[in-house]
Amino acid sequence: MMIEFEKRGIPYKHEEPLYIKYKEVQLKKSYVADFVCYGKIIIEVKALSQLNSDHENVVLNYLKLQV
Repeated sequence: MMIEFEKRGIPYKHEEPLYIKYKEVQLKKSYVADFVCYGKIIIEVKALSQLNSDHENVVLNYLKLQV
């Protein structure tokens, strides 16, 4: 994916930490996104035959974060 991002001129960060805030206070816990493109689009790559609820929960948690 990094090769394709570079070939297409898509700005990205690989394994970007996403920090969690609670009432404007940054917590020590963070998530690591596979890619963050354009500073705000989170790409999580999975090579699975089927997603389970744990995978869905990770994506939902990412959506709650401010990148």
